[in-house]
Amino acid sequence: MKKFMIGLILAVALIGSGLLGCEKKVEEVAEVTPEPATPEEPTIAISTSPSFLPEEQQVELKVIEEAKEFVQKFIKLGEEYDAKLIDLYSDEAVIKTKRIYPTGQAREMEIPGGKYKLLMKISMPIAKLRGDISKFDKVEYEVKENGYVKITARRYSVLKDYYSPYYILIGKNKRGQWLIYEEYSESRPI
Repeated sequence: MKKFMIGLILAVALIGSGLLGCEKKVEEVAEVTPEPATPEEPTIAISTSPSFLPEEQQVELKVIEEAKEFVQKFIKLGEEYDAKLIDLYSDEAVIKTKRIYPTGQAREMEIPGGKYKLLMKISMPIAKLRGDISKFDKVEYEVKENGYVKITARRYSVLKDYYSPYYILIGKNKRGQWLIYEEYSESRPI
């Protein structure tokens, strides 16, 4: 019985500290086998399965997984200079860019999604010829109340050799397809 109590206290401490990734009541995450192999050593099994998370957190995890799949597709299409990348942008998207010049001056622009998609179609073959590609790291996902996901990252321009902040705001359209509704990036001329 003493070992059982120590195990139960340890389970409660781990759950309460958040180290297991959930904060549910012990009876919802700890399962005690009804008849242990020996009276001195009962078994405790603790599960951190998402099914024990509140429904809201389960939904958020699912949305983040879908957003991660979207980002993988976005990066892959970009690295391959695939024109299908253009289809990931909503016509209603707002593209915000800040161009920082060597003098320190900055120019901010907003481009409507439809116009940006046209610009991408024209500039993608040129970018491919120049080897102008972006790499991303430090990617973070934030689920917004309206069902959108803000994805922030650090963007690295391989051609121009610099890092800059970057984010996209994605959401589902009426057909359930994830699209980019807002993008922010910074650029520097060569």
